[in-house]
Amino acid sequence: HNAGPDAATAIVVDTLEAGLTYVADSDTCVQSVSDPQQYTCTVGPIAAGGRRAVTRPVPATPAGPPAPRPPHPHRAC
Repeated sequence: HNAGPDAATAIVVDTLEAGLTYVADSDTCVQSVSDPQQYTCTVGPIAAGGRRAVTRPVPATPAGPPAPRPPHPHRAC
């Protein structure tokens, strides 16, 4: 949110959570050379009183095998 009286440009630096993978650079976001989990985005201009969002596209990964189910309490085993 730009609370200032004039338009502004924001610099957003964020780190992806463990297990997520950075997909690709864009016009506004680039991956860090020293830390592949970190990226920097330039967002703007943002009008005074305005808001902008940064979307983090990451690929979906398989969840893995399902956890074993406990036996049903009313089923004979």
